[in-house]
Amino acid sequence: MIKRNLTSINIVFGLILFSSLTVSCFNLNKTKDSKKENSNQETQIEGMWELHTYQPQDDTAFIVMEGVTIKKVFCDKEWMSIAISTKNNKVVHTAGGNFSFYGNSLSEEVLYHQKNLESIGDINTFNVTKLNDTLYVSGILNPDTEDEYKIEEYWVKVSK
Repeated sequence: MIKRNLTSINIVFGLILFSSLTVSCFNLNKTKDSKKENSNQETQIEGMWELHTYQPQDDTAFIVMEGVTIKKVFCDKEWMSIAISTKNNKVVHTAGGNFSFYGNSLSEEVLYHQKNLESIGDINTFNVTKLNDTLYVSGILNPDTEDEYKIEEYWVKVSK
């Protein structure tokens, strides 16, 4: 019973964090848009993205999550992702932290991760190619360890 209550609290907490970051990001972007002149859109990844497709690697520790949709928000140097079951719309897990994006390099520092506590404190660096409202993200997580795996993901922008 206690474990079930803690899971419910984690889900509610995750939804509150995700909603707060999303609303803050939208309000911040509205303010930026009103002041924006000639900004370089190619380096902008802020907004909400949805994982469209990914290429799992057979020779790695990566485990595909079936029946789950993943959304990610980048806003004001913070990121958060949320995995939601497509069967019942319940939160499977949340993660987030700080990010930096320069040129084609995205670095994400994991400050919290509901599913993989060992990843807290990790800094993951990815190569990013942005084409209109699509991001191609590739990189290696946990390099030089038994848990090393390569990721290749395509994200589609849901909102700015």
